[in-house]
Amino acid sequence: RWTAAGSASAGRRVLLGFLLGAGAHYLGVALRTVPGFTALDLNFALALVAGLLFGWQGVVGLGIGTAVGAWLIWGELSWRLVADPLVAAIGFVTFRFVPRVGRDLPDLRSFLALVFAGVGAGLAATVVTVGSYPGGPSPDTFGLVWASSIGSAVILVPPLALGVIAVGRAWVIPIVGERQVPPFWGGPSRPPPRLAPLTRPPSSWKRLAALGPILAIGLVAAIVGLVMPRFPALKYWVFVLYAVPVTWAGRWYGLGGGVLAASLVGFCQLSLYPFDDADALGTHRSWIINYAGVLLFSVLGALWGAATERQARLRSELEKANLRLREALSHTVLALQSAIAAKDTYTEGHVRRVSKAVVELGRRLGLRGADLEQLEVAAVLHDVGKIGIPETILCKPAALDETEVAWIRQHPEIGAKILEQVAGFSVAADLVRSHQERFDGRQEGRFAGYPEGLKGDQIPLGARVIAVVDAFDAMISDRPYRKAMDPESAVRILLDERGRQFDPRVVDVFVELLRERPW
Repeated sequence: RWTAAGSASAGRRVLLGFLLGAGAHYLGVALRTVPGFTALDLNFALALVAGLLFGWQGVVGLGIGTAVGAWLIWGELSWRLVADPLVAAIGFVTFRFVPRVGRDLPDLRSFLALVFAGVGAGLAATVVTVGSYPGGPSPDTFGLVWASSIGSAVILVPPLALGVIAVGRAWVIPIVGERQVPPFWGGPSRPPPRLAPLTRPPSSWKRLAALGPILAIGLVAAIVGLVMPRFPALKYWVFVLYAVPVTWAGRWYGLGGGVLAASLVGFCQLSLYPFDDADALGTHRSWIINYAGVLLFSVLGALWGAATERQARLRSELEKANLRLREALSHTVLALQSAIAAKDTYTEGHVRRVSKAVVELGRRLGLRGADLEQLEVAAVLHDVGKIGIPETILCKPAALDETEVAWIRQHPEIGAKILEQVAGFSVAADLVRSHQERFDGRQEGRFAGYPEGLKGDQIPLGARVIAVVDAFDAMISDRPYRKAMDPESAVRILLDERGRQFDPRVVDVFVELLRERPW
């Protein structure tokens, strides 16, 4: 768990529930003329938040606050005295007994649990309060009140709950087994920062300030809401327009960001329509459609955000798997390299020198990424086939006869077959097989190409690189049957063999490299 939770006393939670219950009545009166709030049930939303975050202590405080607020404002008790604590209790029970969910909406399962709590609590509240509405408990009034409760749950509860959790997690009642992860606060990135472990959580206000782009979505949505009534024929297209910021927030901020953006645009959508003439049947059904659109926004943001987070998790897992595979391949390379060193002491130093130069030369010739990695593997293991050559031939202190030369010329093919047995080394195997080919394809004479007689571009570029560096290091190294020549003489031989034994472009770049970095 990345932050402390549940360190506040029970009395504080009762007090917070009391403030939510009493404040709901005062805010309901104060915000009655604000577009959007007239279409939402603020009492219902605050009651659900009290139950979600503060548990049975919040339910008790909420009941007391609801009674006090109703008596002070209206001079009498109302159905809210029963409905609001019931809503709070349903909210807490839902998250208390549904496994693997979290109140800060760490995943799609948690969001669906919130919707389920809103639907159930809305149904209970509607059954209790619908009789007090104008027109009595008709099916249309019942549907409108229930839809309003669900709309209030998906619009108001996420920002209220996430806001309280962000700035006061210590006040939230702990739930055993609740899923808690670092939330999405922290700004846009790919993948969302909630997926990365936080060693030190940022301050609450910094997390809230990071929501600036999402709040900007709300400002744009509000502007659209003010402009669209001037064009009545286009107002239904607002649903399409609002889908853009919701999906954007889900893409960059994950599930929590998508749900918050949906809350903002859903509130602005409800602000487009004056909530009056509520006793007309057509108006009832029109508003139910509006609430359905609001729920659609929220589900869209949650689904898009959850898909983004899942993609990020899969990408992270794939990167870890690739890293483990690369480590395994590195160990394989080291094991094979050790086997070569045990067979032939000359080969050990030769491989170390050649591989370093081959990588730099390949980089200068434009090889990048996986191609350069495969070239490095091939350079390290280009002589691995000598494992299959008798030591009497490898260490013979004199020139080899024809039979022994035939043995030596098998080492590229032997090495390639060894590497083909290792997953991920297929490209390196081709380079090892071809690193003794001549650029002109000649297969006769003392320095004939082998084993297949490839020439020119038929020889992989990496193999042509290894051929040049391998030949140069062999010429300037002492062998049992001859002394080493000086580097200048070896360079002259490379230049003489341009276009014949060696690729001229590779020779030119290698000679330039030797001028910058002497062997």
